[in-house]
Amino acid sequence: MMFFELKDRNPVEYAKDIIKRDPIILDTETTGLKSDDEIVEIAAVDIDGDVQINTLIKPVDVIPARAILIHGINNRIVNNAPTFDIVWKNKLKSLLSNRPICLYNYDFDIRLIRQSLSKYGIELGKIGEVICVMRLYAKYKGTWDDHYGHFKWYKLRDAARQSRLSLPKAIHRALADAELTRKLLMHIASQE
Repeated sequence: MMFFELKDRNPVEYAKDIIKRDPIILDTETTGLKSDDEIVEIAAVDIDGDVQINTLIKPVDVIPARAILIHGINNRIVNNAPTFDIVWKNKLKSLLSNRPICLYNYDFDIRLIRQSLSKYGIELGKIGEVICVMRLYAKYKGTWDDHYGHFKWYKLRDAARQSRLSLPKAIHRALADAELTRKLLMHIASQE
């Protein structure tokens, strides 16, 4: 797996380059933020906005109330959903193996994919180049954060508002966030 490096790259030109390479834009919803949490919903769109995958996932462990309050996905809703190992084997593995993968905050989503796979004894293995649209937007925006020593990171909805993108009605749902990430990438690429 290769992660992108912006360093001296122009974020607008890099966004244009990403788009030319036909990326998959992915988002997840999870049982939480900890090292044993897992994915309960995953969605991906292509650069044209066509849905490649959009599915609820039945986790190994129950979805805690604090997570349900954030995304509204409860244990009853996922009861008949496929488990992550099935989603991985049937669609996700091949979808992510040959194309660039764009995520908003890739550290989190890639970690949760790994954690979800580990519940079934599966390794992540080789996937395409992983690109963090959050970091790309941070460099595009250009506000330096002295405390952290990097460009300021913005929540997806804040970045969308700053870019004057319309926000989806569904908050914290994988498909809505994947689509919003796609629109933000397109917005960055459209700048001069």
